[in-house]
Amino acid sequence: MWSRRQWLGLVGLAACRPDLRDPECRRAADYAGAPRLDVAADFLDGRQGGAIDGALAPALTERLEAALAEVLAKSQAPAISAAYAVPGAGLWTATRGLACTEPATPVTAEAKFQACSIGKLVTAVLVLRLVERGRLRLDEPIARWFPRSPGSSRITIDHLLTHTGGVYSFNNGPTFDHELAEAHTPESLVATAAEHANLFCPGATWAYSNTGYVMLGLIVERCHDATLAEVIAAEIAGPLGLRGLVGQRAGVAAAGLVRGHKNRTPLPADTHYEAPHGAGSIAAGADDLVRLLHAVLAGRLVTAQTVTGMLEDMAPMFDDPSLRYGRGMMFYEKMPGGPGRMVGHSGGALGARAIVAYLPAEPAFVAVMFNDERPAEAGLWALVQAGRG
Repeated sequence: MWSRRQWLGLVGLAACRPDLRDPECRRAADYAGAPRLDVAADFLDGRQGGAIDGALAPALTERLEAALAEVLAKSQAPAISAAYAVPGAGLWTATRGLACTEPATPVTAEAKFQACSIGKLVTAVLVLRLVERGRLRLDEPIARWFPRSPGSSRITIDHLLTHTGGVYSFNNGPTFDHELAEAHTPESLVATAAEHANLFCPGATWAYSNTGYVMLGLIVERCHDATLAEVIAAEIAGPLGLRGLVGQRAGVAAAGLVRGHKNRTPLPADTHYEAPHGAGSIAAGADDLVRLLHAVLAGRLVTAQTVTGMLEDMAPMFDDPSLRYGRGMMFYEKMPGGPGRMVGHSGGALGARAIVAYLPAEPAFVAVMFNDERPAEAGLWALVQAGRG
């Protein structure tokens, strides 16, 4: 199975160096990293757009319920939120366990879990909607918004979307998780990153950058003249009827939010999960994530051409060709003893793990969320096996 480093998505820094041909990065560089891949044709065959309203067959639901109970017991996580949808058939979802272990507080059906880096999918969609409306260009330099950031006159919006800008990721410092006990504004995270040199000339290769997606979130806010949470509500959650999906804000407690845990020990209630902003500040239920990914791949939020672009030019993540990144979307290659090829996004943060994916071989949309640091991919695989009978 994939390593924690791969799945977490909020850590990991590729071993990248400035382009020796242009050490001061006076220009964007030609891509010289590991070969990229286009996977759109494998996932956008029309089946992904089938309706997921209604209930699944009782026999399938029973298998999924049994698998959920087993996953929760084996994982030792306090709680799990899971969803499984078959295009053209329907959707099943369930939430079980404890919202907090001390005192023991059962979850409710409306419980919200941390979506972590899955929030990047939302940020990317918001940016691409602005591109479709002519408000932004993918090749537009970010100096217009971040004139003091290193290399901003050569780093483009597309570089940020694809993690090819070389921007230092604010969480690469060893104490960032502990600093979640304090509030961080998105502007302060960008300023922190600007104190560090870029990792490479823009476009030269790939390195995961949370700072890049914070920048994108700020660009979205400035284009809409509203907070990112407000834009998410107006552009994504509202139109799709996702009552449980919210962008978190400092000082505003989301209703029904479960507590994060580390080995079943609850983290402080005031852990600042809103801090990553456009890089991952979404709270939701697993059914919200399934409906979100379904809407994206079905072309309900952006055009089919844009969706295709999200699944093109996918570079290996952390030098691993089995895990790739496009524009706000991850591609997972088939692994021995695991699920088949899939696209979606995974994420992790202090006290939480989550994944949402579409597997065309089933076909099915699957999401799993834990309020502890347990591998969400194991839960996804268990549900896929249950779906196969």
